[in-house]
Amino acid sequence: MAFLLNIIPVTMIDAFAKGAILQVVLIAALFGLALIYLGDRASFVRNLVDQLTKVVFSIVEMIIALSPVGAFGAMAFTVGRFGLHSLLPLLKLILVFYGACLAFVLIVLVPIARHVGSASSNSAATFSTRY
Repeated sequence: MAFLLNIIPVTMIDAFAKGAILQVVLIAALFGLALIYLGDRASFVRNLVDQLTKVVFSIVEMIIALSPVGAFGAMAFTVGRFGLHSLLPLLKLILVFYGACLAFVLIVLVPIARHVGSASSNSAATFSTRY
């Protein structure tokens, strides 16, 4: 019961200030339902939210475009400060990751693909015959 009561924030600002994700989601859902309920009377707010969303996504786009430069700078600093051998743990991590991906494909996906392939050929033969 306490879990359900904790979903309801004390104030609208309090949910954002504390970073309570579930409370923020509740506020967002209620806000969206209120916009739908108000219809055309809320068109100004809907347009404002749409424009703010475009601004936020353009900021995110800039950050994503510049993130390789930051990663390069961090790697250049690391190599310059600690030498090239400091990247060996990263290389090991990449090799383990690719090994895990290959194992997943061979152990999980290939048998599933074989099973689906044999099932589809059986069902194709079944559905193509007439009674």
